[in-house]
Order: sequence, then structure tokens, then C-alpha cells
Amino acid sequence: MKHTGTLLSSSLAILLALLITGCAGETPPPATIDSAVTPQTESLDSSCSYFYFLWGSNAEYDERYGEALEAYEKAAICDPEAEYIAEKIPVLLIQLGRLEEAAALLESYIEGRPEKTLQRFILARLKIQQGQEDEAIELYRQALNIEPDNNTIRLRLGLLYSKKGEFEAAERIFKTILEHNEESYFALLYLARMYAQSGELTKAEQYYQQTLKLNWSRELSYEIADFYTLRKDFDKAQKIYQLVLERDKNDERAALGMVQTYLFLEKGESALQELDRIRSLSNTPERIDLVRSQILINLGENERAKTLLTALLEKNTLAHANYLLGIIYYEESHYEDADEQLRRIPPSAPEYRDALMLRVRILEESGESERAVEVLEKALASDESRQPEFFSWLAAILRENGKPEKASEVLEKGVGMYNENEDLLYEYAILQERVGNHILAMELMEEILSLNLNHADALNFIGYSWADRNVKLEKAYEYISKALELKPNSGYILDSLGWIYYRLGELEKALAALEKAATIEPEDPYIIEHLGDIHRAMDNDEQALYYYRKSLDLDNGDEHRQTIREKIDAIQQP
Repeated sequence: MKHTGTLLSSSLAILLALLITGCAGETPPPATIDSAVTPQTESLDSSCSYFYFLWGSNAEYDERYGEALEAYEKAAICDPEAEYIAEKIPVLLIQLGRLEEAAALLESYIEGRPEKTLQRFILARLKIQQGQEDEAIELYRQALNIEPDNNTIRLRLGLLYSKKGEFEAAERIFKTILEHNEESYFALLYLARMYAQSGELTKAEQYYQQTLKLNWSRELSYEIADFYTLRKDFDKAQKIYQLVLERDKNDERAALGMVQTYLFLEKGESALQELDRIRSLSNTPERIDLVRSQILINLGENERAKTLLTALLEKNTLAHANYLLGIIYYEESHYEDADEQLRRIPPSAPEYRDALMLRVRILEESGESERAVEVLEKALASDESRQPEFFSWLAAILRENGKPEKASEVLEKGVGMYNENEDLLYEYAILQERVGNHILAMELMEEILSLNLNHADALNFIGYSWADRNVKLEKAYEYISKALELKPNSGYILDSLGWIYYRLGELEKALAALEKAATIEPEDPYIIEHLGDIHRAMDNDEQALYYYRKSLDLDNGDEHRQTIREKIDAIQQP
């Protein structure tokens, strides 16, 4: 049985995502400046200031922001006390991307001006962009103290609390708005989004429905349908799309949403009918045909899919059509035809990576590992086609064919070219561990953690290594605990936790962790062996023998099997 379901479902999701996915009037001519005009900088000159202000306004209107800034700065020299000029300069600096200068000017401006809410509002937005969210919250609070009825500021503050995950504070703010105006559209909408974000799905649904009832719109309908889809309530999502289509039967996005829900509900024929209905209305009928083809493949209608794809390729150059045909031929074991289609996909196409992976799989299943190596080496030789994971694939084939040194060379080259690629570093470290170079493996794992402190597998590797050597047990426990938080259902990390408890002498905890690990990974000989070790330490020799023998049955490595036999002999012949 060939495992192409994941490739197909991933591919279909990409296709659906692709499908679902103010000009100013005529501007006046720029003002001209008489070079003889020289402002008197030592006294206020309102005419000079106003002249430069008009010049700056005209330039700003025409989006010549650098020129506008220069004019406003000259206007400020003419009249340093003119607040309407001082308020313009930070706005121009923001337009020019000079955010730190703008923030400094705004901070200086609002100092001693407690009545200025707009400048606090603008400064708060800048602080958010600079990642200084606590300072932004304080600025919003100051602005609200000045204008307690300003719901725009209140909404912004609530949104910021939501972003920070401070849901209780956000909820209080949005509900305060609703106390004064129960039909505040944005307060209802932001509450719905906040509850969805915090996982209170029933409340989120309630507020989404209130918002939709208050002011129906396509965009809001799409958002609510997406909400239902994410919580796998496909019937309700379908009803939302139906309401949109009742208003406009030609709404392509709603129609494609219907198709998606049909597929989730395993109603492939209904999905095809809907696609047939909207094909003539679509601006991209070839994309519709690609989705139709993939649904046909999922339904086992390969001949119909081939006919449709072949017709598509007669009129269009579509890498995805080649890819789908390649999958069909692969499923039918027509490997040469599959390879021909897959080779037509250029490196620039999004499907190239999966196409190359399928070509390599075909060659390996045909017993042509050497050709698979050649295909990958060719892809790695070109800047246009090279991708980091190709090094891992090539190394895996070489290792499986008894060439660990060559595999190590390939990964070393890959790490040299992509020295911040965590997956490559991890593969290289694991290979070094397998060939006995534990010190380098540990160094590589530490390097991964320098890039990503939350790399669960690197944390697990280092923590288990310390536990296995019976060193740094407290630090090992810290690493393994963090890894388990990141991957709570990993049998291998639970095995590491059990081994640390074993080293610490906490045998009951060790047994509980390892029994859970064995439930998740019942075929792993090392986890089963560790269960035997725990029972032996607890003087449960019969149980220890049971697990050692079971581990022996599961293991294929001669060296490890010998270790287990020695443990069995030690119990039977004390």
C-alpha cells in the first residue's frame, strides 16, 4: 500500500487556499519657493511660518514626504511656538520610517501637555510597533483619563490586552463599551475574537452571531465560517456559506468554502457538483479543474482525473497538473510515466520539493538507490534547485545503504551551507552519535539550543545523555521537563524522564513514566529494556525478565541484544 494520502490532502489544502484567498485625485502643482526668502529665526514670523506650512502641506498631499518634512521644519524655525506645526513633524517622520525620531519628538511634545490625547494615541501605536507594549498600555490609560468617553482609545487598549493574553482586562474594557452602547459593532466583534483566542468557544459563537445580526457582511461571514471550520463544526460552517450564496449565488469564495466543508464531511460528489456550478463563473477555471481532479483522485476516479488533467496540460503549463498525474501513475505502478511527469516540474514551482521526494521514493522502491542518489546530487549541485532537506534525504539513503561516512560528509556540507537550519543540525548530530562521536553530537545539540531554546528533541538528547552518564541530574531533569512541556505525548521524552527518576532513586516515579512511555511506543526495545531495569532495581525479577525478553524479541541490533542477554543471565545465574 503506497502512502500518498498525506501528499494529496496537503496538496488539496494548498489549492483551496490559493482559490479562497484610495487613489487621490489630480494633485495641484507643487509650490515654488523664492530663494531670496530668508526667515527671521530670532523672532516669530507668522507669514514666513505659514508660507512654509502651505508648502509642506502641498508636498505632503502629493506624497513627497521628505520635501514636506523639510518645509515643516523651516516653518517651525519661523514660529517655534506653533503647535500645529510641531504636531505635523512626527507624522512625517513616521511616513518616512524614522520611528525612533518620531517617538522621541512625541515624548518631548506631550511632556507638560496633559490635554493632548491624539499625540499619546500616535505614540502608543509607535510603542506597539517597537515591541514596547507595556508603555503603550500606559499611554492609552493616560489618554483615557483625559477623554474617558473615547471608545476608539478604549478599543485599542482592549485589543492590546487581548494580544498580550490578558483576557480578563480586555473583557472588562469591551464590556464597559457595551454597557454604554450594547450595539457597538467593534466591541462585539473584538469580544468574539478574544473568546475564540482564549478557547471560550461557546461565548465566541454567541458574540459572533450578535455581531453578524447587527451588521451582516461577507467578510464577517467568512470569518465566522472559518471559526466553525477550525472547531470542526462543519454543518454550521456550511450554513454560513449557504446564507452568503443565497444573497449572491456567484460568490466564488463562499462556493469554495462549501466545497471545503463537503470534503470535510466526506461528500465528494457534492463538492464536484458545486465546483461544476461555479467553473464558468471563475476567473481561474484551470484552478477549479485542478481541485476537481484532486477530488476525483481522492474518490478513486483516476481515469476521469487523468482525462481532465491531460486536457488541462494541452492548454496550460501547470506544475500541479504534472504533479497530480505523477501521483496517479505512481499509484498505478507506472513508474516511468510518473517520473516523466514529475521531471517536468521546474525548481521554481511550489510542487518541486514534493515532486523530487516522490521521484526519489519511486527509484528506491524500484531498487534503484544509486539513481536516487544521482537525482539528489544533481538537485544539490544547482543553486536554483538546492533545498536544505535534500541533504537529509541523501544522507538517509547513503546511511541505509551502508555508507555512514559518506552520509556524514553530505550532512557536514549541508550544515556548512545552512548553518542555522535546525533540522540539518539535528540530523548531523544524530548521525555523529550513531558513529560514536558523542562529544560532537552534544556540541551540535547545544548549537541548536542557541538557535532555538524550545527545540524539544535537542533538550531531550542532552538531558538523556547526562542522565545516562549519571551526571548533571538536576540540569537534566530541567531539560527533560521543558522538553515534555513542548511534546507532552512523546514516548521517547517520557522514557528520558523515567531514566532520570531511576538515576535519582525515585523508582515509583520512574516506573510510572516508563509505563506511559511504553503505552505510546510499545515497539521500542530500549523503552521496554528500561522497564526491565526499573523492575530489577525494585527486586521484581520475574517482571524484569519479562521485559528483557520482550525487548530481545523487538531488537535487531546484535550489540544491544548481547547487552540484554547479559542482563537476563545476571538474573538467572546470580
